[in-house]
Amino acid sequence: MLIVNFDTHTYVKKLLSAGVPERQAEIQADTFKEVIDSQLATKKDIKELEVSLKQNIKELDLKIETVKADLKRDIKELEIKIEAKIESKVESSKADIIKWVAGMLVAQGAIVATLVKLLSRVP
Repeated sequence: MLIVNFDTHTYVKKLLSAGVPERQAEIQADTFKEVIDSQLATKKDIKELEVSLKQNIKELDLKIETVKADLKRDIKELEIKIEAKIESKVESSKADIIKWVAGMLVAQGAIVATLVKLLSRVP
């Protein structure tokens, strides 16, 4: 419950001395009291909010740390998969290059053999 030191009686007396009609002064004092009671926050209200916000921040920090750990794990898993794929592609490419070089050597051998035959026929 909000407890504010608002003296409605003193407020009404000040309004009356300023020439405000008594009924209007009373209604105005009651209205201000209602607004104060329903709208203003006390130091206790603010402290409770602060405690609640601090707790929410701690919970969010824990969630953030969990998400960070999960992301690090996921990134590491992706790095391992990518490295494995790259290694596989490199090995596949090496095999393809070796086959190509071997084919080129066989072709060069055939060309040399053909040239030797042709040159051996030349008088």
